[in-house]
Amino acid sequence: MTRRPFGAVLLLFLYAVAVVSTIFVFMTVWGGFALSVSFWISLVAVLFAETAVWRYADHLIRNLERVKRMVPGYVALGAVIAAYWAAVVIFAFFTGIADLALPFFILIHILTLAAALVIGGLILLFIQSSSKHELDIQNQVLRFREMELSLKDLLAKIHSIDLPEKRVLEQEISELIDKLHYSDPVTTIPMVQLDWGLFDEMQVLREEVTILLSSGSQEAPPAKIVDRVREMKHRLVRRNEQLLAMKS
Repeated sequence: MTRRPFGAVLLLFLYAVAVVSTIFVFMTVWGGFALSVSFWISLVAVLFAETAVWRYADHLIRNLERVKRMVPGYVALGAVIAAYWAAVVIFAFFTGIADLALPFFILIHILTLAAALVIGGLILLFIQSSSKHELDIQNQVLRFREMELSLKDLLAKIHSIDLPEKRVLEQEISELIDKLHYSDPVTTIPMVQLDWGLFDEMQVLREEVTILLSSGSQEAPPAKIVDRVREMKHRLVRRNEQLLAMKS
């Protein structure tokens, strides 16, 4: 069984204290209206708001790293929850006398809850979209770093084996590594397929060079391998030019 973090346990305790205190206050201050509809509407609304505050704070504690990356969104969501809690607390002061205008009292509670849910939902969509965008960026950066490391590994293997005219292949791969290193890995959605194409080409190149090195052949590297590296360089240059034009 996974143990709860100390902060989460403390929050649960504070939430329980808040719930008990709220019920005690309502029974003490407005106990004479316990049979009225407005009493139960106010009590349930305040308890619901306190539960929302507790769940929000609990989520923050359990997902600190994610929250740090989405501070504006979580601040906005917290503001909505706090505003809703403040509103229902204010409405509670009209408990009892609100029965004189019960339809209006119910309506204002419904509208307040609806507004909080709609605004909170939109903020959650923004947080989710931002998180997905950040994950896509991380994957793009990781993909470029993987290509660069794979090419460096190939270059080291080629350098350690005697092959006629291998300097041409070494030079081409070195230039490709440099272009990868200084390329912007964060691309736009329409160009994602182009990056995947480069990644696939790199995989094919790695397989061909690996086969060449494992065969123990003393022949010069096949021209198609050198041509493949040059084609990758050209595609990478075109990709960077298009990306620069789209971001400018």
